[in-house]
Amino acid sequence: MNNVKINEDGGIVKRLLALVKDPSIKVKSTITDFLAPQRVWLKIDERAKILVSKKEILKSDPLFSLDDKIYYSPISGKIKNIEKRLNEEGRESLFLQVLNDYQESDHYAGVDFTTTIIEPTLQKKILNYVGYDWNKIKGKKSLVLNGIEDEVYLANRPFLHKYYSNEILLMLDAIAHTFGISVIKICVKENDRESIEAFQTVLSTYPDMQLVILPDVYPIGNEVVLRNYLHLSEEDKIVSTEEIFDLYHEIIKARRKDFILVTLTGDAVSNPQVVRVKIGTELQEVASEVLHFQKDDYEVYVNGLMCGVKSQIKQIILDEHVRAVYFMSPVVHEARRCEGCGKCNLVCPVGCRPYHALLSKGKEGCADCIHCGLCSFICPSYIDLAKVMAGDSNE
Repeated sequence: MNNVKINEDGGIVKRLLALVKDPSIKVKSTITDFLAPQRVWLKIDERAKILVSKKEILKSDPLFSLDDKIYYSPISGKIKNIEKRLNEEGRESLFLQVLNDYQESDHYAGVDFTTTIIEPTLQKKILNYVGYDWNKIKGKKSLVLNGIEDEVYLANRPFLHKYYSNEILLMLDAIAHTFGISVIKICVKENDRESIEAFQTVLSTYPDMQLVILPDVYPIGNEVVLRNYLHLSEEDKIVSTEEIFDLYHEIIKARRKDFILVTLTGDAVSNPQVVRVKIGTELQEVASEVLHFQKDDYEVYVNGLMCGVKSQIKQIILDEHVRAVYFMSPVVHEARRCEGCGKCNLVCPVGCRPYHALLSKGKEGCADCIHCGLCSFICPSYIDLAKVMAGDSNE
């Protein structure tokens, strides 16, 4: 959080802030592929039901089920073991380890489709997809695509839009026809030129879709804030770019998506970039191969500087829960006594009162808190008010 600054000229827009970015931190213009890891680690726990009986497996083989979701192998190879290791938050978790045989062998016998026909079974296929509860889409009048990246330097969605805009619009159009949705809104930020250009190029063929360009303020991409900002009702459904892209792979391409996009960035590396990696890849292996570190002393943050978590490079497994990793120069600010300025109350985009939560030592919380981190960010005394809002009374 200390590596981000407020844009004094931007000020507060409906309690949202414009953030200043370091102009030297720019991601590479193309996606870097790292799709042959030595091994992958898939998070599992005691409730999981093991679905495989042999050690030798093929890519896309079902490995285990957990909470009604089936987890498939992103690589072909050999199951080594299930062991405990620290996760990105420093907590001990169970992981299933699969060693890569580099053959990429699978059971896939289908065809990759570039177009689709709206058939009677399509709705059933969409509703049966476990990755997202698409029953929530029934009866909605409009579908809103959240294509916004709020965290500074994060570029996953702009890159998905740049390289897969046709696929994303195709899936949105299929959903609209299948569920009788008349309006689709695609939301991006005004500074996201990659997304704007990608969508404007192909949107003319989809008359029911609108491109909504929003100001570059934080945290406008949060679903609660976005819904309030656009004055959406319960009849409007918000979905993310990733949800649509994953559904496209499952329904139209008819194969499991075994990769994710991760932004690796920060002022400690000379070549920030978006990397396409196999699900379950160790960050340490990727970083040693694709990143050039220009500083030996750096701090590692997972998923953002505003509301991410500080971590260790050796603990981070790149899976669906990791969208970005930041390598930043250390910035040390010692917390001081609260000045009572009330800036934290003023800046909260949903009207929580972090100052009062601090006075009550976390007892006076806020059920509406969206955990955006703005209260900690704005505090002149460097108090981690986000922890207080989460119920940590030690602050």
